[in-house]
Amino acid sequence: QISLQEVAQHNTEKDCWIIVHDKVYDVGRYLNDHPGGVEIVSDLAGQDASVDYDDVGHTQEANEILEKFYIGDLVKGGAAPPPSQPTAAAAAPPVAAPAPVAPPKASVAPTPKKKPAQAEDDSSMMMIGAAVAAVAVGAILYRRMKA
Repeated sequence: QISLQEVAQHNTEKDCWIIVHDKVYDVGRYLNDHPGGVEIVSDLAGQDASVDYDDVGHTQEANEILEKFYIGDLVKGGAAPPPSQPTAAAAAPPVAAPAPVAPPKASVAPTPKKKPAQAEDDSSMMMIGAAVAAVAVGAILYRRMKA
């Protein structure tokens, strides 16, 4: 269990912890690989990034990547430390957490092996995904500039 005060101490690009839905992630070593750029995440270092994370609409793959950086759960209770700079998350009204999703009752069929021709289709899908992410990041940046 990790306190808000401890998370708040990790607020630089080299030492970057964020909170997403009461889970703490050490994402410092991922910043240079983040498709939206270093600043999108580092601006939220040491803070709760849940609203910003949800606003972008991350893919399942992005959620799986985030889980690799999980370091613990946030301790409930206590006041949040003041942010070092205003962010969209700080300015936004609170948003209710999404309802938990029940696991599927039936097992999922295994994914069939990909044929070589599918590699090109996968590449196209990745390009489309990157374009969608870029548009979402642009929208967030635009909103921040207008705020």
